[in-house]
Amino acid sequence: ITVGPDGNLWAAAEPVTNTSTFEPTATIIRVSREGQITSFPIRALRSTDSLSGITIGPDGNLWVGVLSGQADGIAGLVRVSPAGRVRFFRIRAVSAVSPGLSLAAGPDGNVWIAGAGTLRGVNVKPTVGRITTTGRAKFFPIRPRFGPMGEEYFESIVQGPGGALWLAGQS
Repeated sequence: ITVGPDGNLWAAAEPVTNTSTFEPTATIIRVSREGQITSFPIRALRSTDSLSGITIGPDGNLWVGVLSGQADGIAGLVRVSPAGRVRFFRIRAVSAVSPGLSLAAGPDGNVWIAGAGTLRGVNVKPTVGRITTTGRAKFFPIRPRFGPMGEEYFESIVQGPGGALWLAGQS
């Protein structure tokens, strides 16, 4: 959950199966200051995908991470304008092995992603990624200095004072 640039609360809701189509649909929810709830369905997701992490991007839109529940490592990001326009970016990056996905606006005008996952089918835990506001992604495997090798992962990323990005994780 986060406060959007429009002053409303925004949240990412897990897929719920539609009783008429039997298709699971994840939803971005906006709650106005007056308590009015508006849902924005994300139809591009697969039934095994889940939402994780929400932030305000450097472009003034909300960005939501999508974790893949399949071994192909194809996940994505959803960009939602304050008016509710939804755009889905499918990217090969973070897979179901990821325990979480955190997003932060970076000082360089990109959205940064922290988690664990796969890249082209190879386990590269933990992972940090950068996605432009037009949907171009690049991922960087990083070897943290904590925990037994192969058991560490990032849980959170945030822009700190001075613009530096900070990562937190566990093993």
